[in-house]
Amino acid sequence: MYVSAVSDILDDLGYNDQVMSAGIKAVNPETTLIGLALPVETTWYSKYKKFENFSYEPLYRIFDDIFPSCVIMIATEGRTSAATWGELVSNAAKAKGAAGFLTDGCVRDLQGILDISPPFPVFAEKYTPARSEGRLEYARTNIPLVCGGVKVNPRDIIFGDKDGVVVIPSGVAADVVKRAQETVRRESAFRADIRNGADLRATIQKYGVA
Repeated sequence: MYVSAVSDILDDLGYNDQVMSAGIKAVNPETTLIGLALPVETTWYSKYKKFENFSYEPLYRIFDDIFPSCVIMIATEGRTSAATWGELVSNAAKAKGAAGFLTDGCVRDLQGILDISPPFPVFAEKYTPARSEGRLEYARTNIPLVCGGVKVNPRDIIFGDKDGVVVIPSGVAADVVKRAQETVRRESAFRADIRNGADLRATIQKYGVA
């Protein structure tokens, strides 16, 4: 499947606000992100805060909650003054079985993320070298949050590819997947007919897609 087909099905079912902001893209455009949401809240300082004894305990709590095939989703309300994630924690999350990472804020260590093999999908709004320490803290996990303009509940399905990111509510996931598979089947048949010279109007009428 692909994100555009899923977005169309969600529209048809009345879920019209499930596409995250258009700026959220994959660090590695060849990766696809799909998994169950593990939402993480952030709190931000009004200015840089110097710590004498910085604690990684909030980060450890995220890792305590990681489960196989989860997508760690850090919500920032669009704040981009610091990176919420980087290459080292990407490697650690991958080792714990996470399916990927997403934020509506920033990440850093792009080359290191690109060098992870097999790839670990990381989707973000922007990039910055500024570290999180002294600028933000990870707060609560596994609570409903708004990320990229979409309300995301724990274990909703996050699906991202080159077109962007869509959130599938867990309660309709099975129906959405079934309908999206049928859409992909019809679009594939449409594509084959058009490439063989079929008339556009007749082909749209035949398959109901365009």
